Amino acid sequence: MYILEEEGHSVLIDPFVLDINSVIGSDLKPEFLILTHEHFDHISGVNFFKERYGVPVCASAVCAENLKKPNRNLSRHFDAFCQMQSWLPGYVCEHSGDYICGADETFSGSTEFIWRGHCIRLTEAPGHSAGSILISIDDAYLFAGDSVFKDYPTGTRFTGGSTRDFNRITRPLINTFPIGTVVYPGHFAPFKIEERYTGDE
Repeated sequence: MYILEEEGHSVLIDPFVLDINSVIGSDLKPEFLILTHEHFDHISGVNFFKERYGVPVCASAVCAENLKKPNRNLSRHFDAFCQMQSWLPGYVCEHSGDYICGADETFSGSTEFIWRGHCIRLTEAPGHSAGSILISIDDAYLFAGDSVFKDYPTGTRFTGGSTRDFNRITRPLINTFPIGTVVYPGHFAPFKIEERYTGDE
């Protein structure tokens, strides 16, 4: 989960089940949530934050549909997925079973808006999943979900993933970001766009 903060206001990206007050204090209330894609490890906090703070959720239209389907958001199979992650030290799974949630604001293609003086652009980026997006902030920061990593190829073999869509749509899109753009991936540490993995996907 990422927390964007500006003058006491916040936006959450890929919310995790966590009491935000324990992280950033009781005065910082989230105004909305953005989902980079529909996979369970990126949406597990949606219902918690919606119920606690009444905040709307923004996602691509495709992602929004898949949030309602446990076989598409992978919650139905997430315990098995975790068992296969022995190559990741410290990877812990505390969930088993179906999970569904919903989105309040959706888009297709791309959309752009101003939040607290910052330009936020959301663009569909299928490949890792059908509902994946890239989130650009002020053309300087990129929240990439699982579409861009520094040391690993983009996984496209999950349900709804597509190597063809990644190579046809998302890879060219990623290549448009200027050198120096800071990438915040869905897993692992931030890096600069020119350091991204560029081997065979």
